[in-house]
Amino acid sequence: MWSGTILAVLALASCGGTPPPDGETRALPDTLSGLALTRSVSGEEAQGLIAYLHPGPPAPAESEVGFYASDGERAVLYVSRFPSADTARAQLSLMSAMIGRGRAGFGHHTETEIGGIVVHAALSQGRAHFFFTRDRDVVWLAADPELARAALAELLDIPLDSLPAGERGG
Repeated sequence: MWSGTILAVLALASCGGTPPPDGETRALPDTLSGLALTRSVSGEEAQGLIAYLHPGPPAPAESEVGFYASDGERAVLYVSRFPSADTARAQLSLMSAMIGRGRAGFGHHTETEIGGIVVHAALSQGRAHFFFTRDRDVVWLAADPELARAALAELLDIPLDSLPAGERGG
């Protein structure tokens, strides 16, 4: 279910974005692996996009979705900030359990520790997906395989050659 809807969400990328509320910083970088942030949504709009992608508890109000594109390459970054790091880890555990059972059209689910962060990887409909927690945030990257590893390294703030060779994506 998630994988088929990712393409639908990408189609929404041509619509206008929503800046973060005054005084709040955006969790999304302006660029990702050489791709420009072309659209971002937050709050209720981000919650709606995330709810469309997966069943379960609603995404927190502090959620952001960023759409990145350049020269035909695309990536989408979802960041949801939960009340606590424990709550974020519990949500990640629920998502990885569903994907690990082969639900939602994902395959080749792996789990690897990278720089002290447990990173989950999966493939679906020609995209590489990486998801992990950072403090109170659940971070999900869906990217074209050719740029997925570089984008993940950038998000983790580590050199690309520090990623394990077995990680999925380009």
